[in-house]
Amino acid sequence: MMGKYVLITGGELFNKGAQAMTFTTVNEIKSRFKDKEIVLLSSRDYLRDKNEKEQYSFKILPMNLDISFALPPLLG
Repeated sequence: MMGKYVLITGGELFNKGAQAMTFTTVNEIKSRFKDKEIVLLSSRDYLRDKNEKEQYSFKILPMNLDISFALPPLLG
């Protein structure tokens, strides 16, 4: 599999059910693709406090149409 990142879209952390599905998805991806960085694309979760976001084992970036151009510098 090429690339450094696995992008997750449609996940979120506000609703406990969706949060559980996101954590399960991240866990499964990490177990299968140990060399990949996981990025959750969620505009709402991106607005969370920096300290809160740092507790997760994945990065959170806002979802927008320009994300493909913004990813390399943001993930740097």
